[in-house]
Amino acid sequence: MEKIRGYDLSLQRIVALVVLVSVFSGIFGASIVYSGFSRHAVATLQAEVTTAQVVNVTEYQVTAEDQRMLLDSERNTISVVELAKPGVVQIRTKGTVASQMNGFPSDFSWFFGPYTQYPNESYTQPRNVTGNGSGFIFDTQGHIVTNYHVIEGMDVLEVVLNDGKSYEAKVVGSDQLSDLAVLKIDAPVNSLKPLKLADSSKVLVGQKAIAIGSPLASTDQSMGLGRSPSVTEGIVSATDRSMPVEGTNGQYTIEGLIQTDASINPGNSGGPLLNSSGEVIGVNTAIISNAQGIGFAIPSLLVQQNVTDIIAGRAIGRPHMGIEYVQLDLLKRNLGTSYSELGLEVDQGAMVVVIEKDSPADRAGLRGSSRTVTIEGNRFQIGGDIITSINGEEVTGENLGTIVRKYSPGDTLRLGILRDGQAMSLDLVLAGKN
Repeated sequence: MEKIRGYDLSLQRIVALVVLVSVFSGIFGASIVYSGFSRHAVATLQAEVTTAQVVNVTEYQVTAEDQRMLLDSERNTISVVELAKPGVVQIRTKGTVASQMNGFPSDFSWFFGPYTQYPNESYTQPRNVTGNGSGFIFDTQGHIVTNYHVIEGMDVLEVVLNDGKSYEAKVVGSDQLSDLAVLKIDAPVNSLKPLKLADSSKVLVGQKAIAIGSPLASTDQSMGLGRSPSVTEGIVSATDRSMPVEGTNGQYTIEGLIQTDASINPGNSGGPLLNSSGEVIGVNTAIISNAQGIGFAIPSLLVQQNVTDIIAGRAIGRPHMGIEYVQLDLLKRNLGTSYSELGLEVDQGAMVVVIEKDSPADRAGLRGSSRTVTIEGNRFQIGGDIITSINGEEVTGENLGTIVRKYSPGDTLRLGILRDGQAMSLDLVLAGKN
């Protein structure tokens, strides 16, 4: 054999080399084919698994993604709504009202005598009406809180719980002056989820306010609302507001209201206004017309007091001191630097101006104003006792009404006052005034 570049190649060695190369080539090629097949099979299997699971997984993945995108404030609102929904109820009402009409009655009954009016003159026609409002569960005894105007004049009342079950309701009592009513249903205890009432005296202007109720639910199925609650959110715009209202017995005033920019629609009336902890800070009332973007709620402290009295069968009376007073903190803001011309020792408190004869204030020995001061052409009555505290709670002036409404007729108030610059205390027993 000849040598190639120093290598001695015999025939046997050449044959052996060819065979060895062929064997390795086959193994390598088979590996490539098998590997390619395996990758294809695995990919196909994975695709089938993914397709089979997509129906079950997608919803979870989307929900998880949405949760990641939610703001903390949104998560809080969602949590509050979910917490409160079991305690919010729908109230369906039916009744008959008298309507003033003109001309001929449609059934010609005027001809047969029931109407005393002649044709083309006004006459009274009974009319069946239905309504819808909201409320919330007060306790596990089946007491429901709603607005007085929701049930006013209605003959049939039905309460629908969050689970869709409905119950006939009876009126336990009501109070027009606070626009509150208490109903009672006979429902299983495990279906009654009372909402917790907050201390409305601690409500701050600017804090979150969430209104929840049942507007149009089940009264207009064409809108597809069903039993779904309606939720609106805003802030507390103001506290201790007063609102004149036209009632069946003339005009009256609801006091101490919480003002909010959370939309309160007619169907939300009687539903709760909630804070970010899911506690009730007030009962929504929507009886103000043309109040665009303004809602009002009866504060929870008044709700607690009046509802408790109604359930106990006690008459509701307004705590009454029998004074007219000047709010010094408000007067200070209005007068600015001119306030010093009044010559007062303090710039906050409630300065007594007029005392009603034989009133609690009169019997307690409070004194009214004794002289006047003129500032920039305006006359101010001064010299009366300045109430600076009630039962240890500071009185700024503007908050006097809110503090007094925490108490009931018959309660004794220890008043801290300033009289001619001297601090002293007086006891005053509240009277009731309807």
